[in-house]
Amino acid sequence: MDKRYLEKKDLLYEKLKKECSLRAGENLKDFVRNNLNLDGKKLLEIFQIYDKPYYYGKSSGTVHIYEVPSNDECEIELVDIEIKVPQSQLNVYFTFKISNDNGSNDVVFRVECRYSHGQLKGIPEAKLYYTDNVNHLQNLYKVII
Repeated sequence: MDKRYLEKKDLLYEKLKKECSLRAGENLKDFVRNNLNLDGKKLLEIFQIYDKPYYYGKSSGTVHIYEVPSNDECEIELVDIEIKVPQSQLNVYFTFKISNDNGSNDVVFRVECRYSHGQLKGIPEAKLYYTDNVNHLQNLYKVII
């Protein structure tokens, strides 16, 4: 049978791809929950929170200067892992909570799991997306001006 016909027209094949993605996602979720060894400092670097505090300026009509805290002043924890398969591609949503003395924020990453040469063929790959606007982290910063 021609590959193009199978992938686009066969409803059973589409159903099986989705079921494979759902099961793989649940297995991944269980694995992460049981084996997570979170390096908080490395994860905070994604948000440009480093070993030392620094100042961050923003001008959008008005000028604001913030002090970005050091990673020793922040805590990050995994709050939730959610599995979604809109059609047949696995999407894994990781929700983390970042907090310090100034407040806390939930941040969500979406990981799209796919194959380099079509579903269930080739080498699996994953793309990581930050789903929010990073500006909402500003409540973790100390307002200087």
